[in-house]
Amino acid sequence: MISVIIPSKSKPHQSRFLLAAIESIRRQTECEIIVAVDTLEVREFSGIKFVCGPGGQPGACNAGAEAATGDYLCFLEDDDRWLPLRLPEALEALKEGDFTSCTQLEVSTEGDVIRINDFPTPSGWMMRRKVWDEVGPFDPKFRYHLDNEWLGRLSRTDFRRIHLVEATAPQTYEEASLYRPWLASIVKQGGMYSSLKRTRSERPLIERLIHRGSNCGTLEHEPQSQKISQNELKALTERYGFIPR
Repeated sequence: MISVIIPSKSKPHQSRFLLAAIESIRRQTECEIIVAVDTLEVREFSGIKFVCGPGGQPGACNAGAEAATGDYLCFLEDDDRWLPLRLPEALEALKEGDFTSCTQLEVSTEGDVIRINDFPTPSGWMMRRKVWDEVGPFDPKFRYHLDNEWLGRLSRTDFRRIHLVEATAPQTYEEASLYRPWLASIVKQGGMYSSLKRTRSERPLIERLIHRGSNCGTLEHEPQSQKISQNELKALTERYGFIPR
């Protein structure tokens, strides 16, 4: 059983993002889908479990993970999408690994491609349940960089981590150092058993929607949010000597 946790928000028009995210999962295979929100309202999505956790996104995600019953755990933010081959490629990689992440394709609300982003967003995570249980839940003290903080703890374990890239991307540290430095940092900082693996897809397996209401949009336009982000990154650098990816 695969459990997919979708962190969502109680905002106007957010359901249109959520429905598209759910549809992208259901096109792949049958999964346990858990929508994790900070404020629980009446919902009418067939076959979907809704849970509520305190403390914004970290608390909601932790509540979702606690409610999950699958042997494999995934996350998908409600404004992101899984593209074809996402699950098959991750399951294949997990035959030789414990945790997978993915490069993402960033798109605008009009559908235009913005860029390929090698940051391992949680929407591309898939792991054996034992990985989550050992690394532990998201730290609620981190608002914008809860994923970096979690990946830092993962890097200090012996779990085998595989980052999935498109079919033409670099797949060694040496190649990535020349052309895609963020990929190189994943190999270098991701732990002793961190590696890259090409998929059969010519595109990244995760599509990330960039819009003003997203965390990226908030950080771009709100000085107070930028200050919080900078303080979190400073704390991570002091703890690890780098910003985990």
